[in-house]
Amino acid sequence: MASPTLLPLPVVPFLVLLCFSPACTAGRVAVSVYYETLCPFCSGFIVNDLARIFHDGVSSIVDLRLVPFGNGRVSVDGSITCQHGEGECQLNAIEACAIRLWPDPEQHFPFIHCVEHLALTRKWDAWQSCFQDTGLSSQLVIDCYNSGYGRQVG
Repeated sequence: MASPTLLPLPVVPFLVLLCFSPACTAGRVAVSVYYETLCPFCSGFIVNDLARIFHDGVSSIVDLRLVPFGNGRVSVDGSITCQHGEGECQLNAIEACAIRLWPDPEQHFPFIHCVEHLALTRKWDAWQSCFQDTGLSSQLVIDCYNSGYGRQVG
């Protein structure tokens, strides 16, 4: 008969601390996704894979944090350059504003999904149609974008 495996004593306090995090005490799993809006692999993941957590009911046990920044570069002067160009920087900022305005993923994910679906099908210039598709306020997002929020780092 095999003896039970015990955790090393220094690991136990660490595990106990982890279980005092808000996600653990609520029985939820924290998931952060860093992505680029015009990256076909990121868009594919969001549209084809991540969206399933909302259809399968898994979203009820997940604290989802979407971060539309991905492979951006911050220059010494504070300007941001995105891997897939200025259009990606703009859409990253638009999506960051939607996430800020509607922090509940059940509210902002349909908009993110819509924009990423357009990116995946190379129709990202039609991103404003996602407001009508999701019922979110375009004016609030545009005001947020114009405030510079979506281009702030940190």
